[in-house]
Amino acid sequence: MKIARIQYEARPLFAPYHQRHQRWAAIVAHRRFGKTVGSINDIVAKALYNPLIRPRYGYIAPYYSQAKQIAWDYLKYYTEDVRVGKPRESELSVELVNGAIVRLYGADNPDALRGIYLDGCLFDEPAQMHPRIWTEVVRPALADRRGWATFIGTPKGHNFFHEIWRLAQESPDEWFSLLLKASETKILPQEELDDAKKLMTDDEYEQEFECNFDAAVRGAYYGKEMVVAAEEGRIGKFPHNPAYQVQTGWDLGHDDSTVLWFFQEIGDKIYFIDVLEDHGKDLDWYIDEMTMDHRSTWQYQRLHLPHDAKAKFFGMKHSALEQMAYGRKMPCRLIPKQALLDQHSQTRRMFPKFHFDEEHCSVGLEGIKLYRQEFDRETKKYRDKPVHDWTSHYASGLHSCVFGHEASKVATNHGVIQGVTTQIATMDQMWAAHDKHWVAQQRAAGRI
Repeated sequence: MKIARIQYEARPLFAPYHQRHQRWAAIVAHRRFGKTVGSINDIVAKALYNPLIRPRYGYIAPYYSQAKQIAWDYLKYYTEDVRVGKPRESELSVELVNGAIVRLYGADNPDALRGIYLDGCLFDEPAQMHPRIWTEVVRPALADRRGWATFIGTPKGHNFFHEIWRLAQESPDEWFSLLLKASETKILPQEELDDAKKLMTDDEYEQEFECNFDAAVRGAYYGKEMVVAAEEGRIGKFPHNPAYQVQTGWDLGHDDSTVLWFFQEIGDKIYFIDVLEDHGKDLDWYIDEMTMDHRSTWQYQRLHLPHDAKAKFFGMKHSALEQMAYGRKMPCRLIPKQALLDQHSQTRRMFPKFHFDEEHCSVGLEGIKLYRQEFDRETKKYRDKPVHDWTSHYASGLHSCVFGHEASKVATNHGVIQGVTTQIATMDQMWAAHDKHWVAQQRAAGRI
């Protein structure tokens, strides 16, 4: 009888991970250590020896396309002698000889994981994922079969992955943890590391090769501003003040996430007291959430909507603006479209006024910290546009707050579509006010 074997030999430094007894694991590893190969083989080995009926395992990368590019070839190669049938290219999955299924997923499509059970799951580069993929999707999927989970990657500031790493350090009986720095593993030749140091900034090298969570995130738009805000005590306990009305700034997601920030203007300061994010929900759901639980007593002054709120997308009878202002009688203001450079420069200018409630804005703060420029690996330069991922939705919502605040200083009620308490402005009046305000902005900036 032929004995099937996995053609894999673990690196000595990675062997303790394969021998772990804890249910949860966190591994911080430098670039080019070989974590993907080791991780895939760990999943396959555990799947093969699982005595339960139809075991199911998942490997999750930040994007589905990344999962296919990074791990699919490895999964096919290392299961060649232990799988039945051909790999399922359409869903990136293989079935092993004992009926176990191993499948690749992307954190950019969490709905693909909803409603299934998992015996084990690995998050590759969790620092680039929305925390919701773990708390709302994967953790419940592991419950009935008491499945395990591993988080492995390279640091990217103090974020979701950093919190997982901190938890692992505090709970060694429940968590396996492993730190793999390039200076200690000796996997990469020293001359290669020396050459990398010449081409990279200190922060880049510390983050990518020395696994330093405190290194600045590469290309972060508001990295310095967030550091200063923390140092000055502007990230802390700043709850809702009932003496002031609340405003919201929105990023409307049509095929992805919708984000709204809740803020109060008190004197010359702006207090961000909450943030709400979800996807796959209609506008009524978000408006209902604005008046539920801890927000039930809040009085709303204005909802600042992005310019595309007036558009009717496929299948919509009414635009978001029409649904919110006319259907739900909410006081809305449309923010004229702004150049990306203006969005960033204006937000940086106003950042010293910002105060964030750490408890209710925690995920939003992570999003702002990680909001960053695209990096062109061929030219080794940053592109003049942001990475479009979950962080960009939080940034766009923040930008709506910024320009909504600026518009409030100069606009009259002709720029606001009011609810039931005041006269509703016509669309012509609203856009005339917007055009007038835009011209004033451009003149002030010396562009016209």
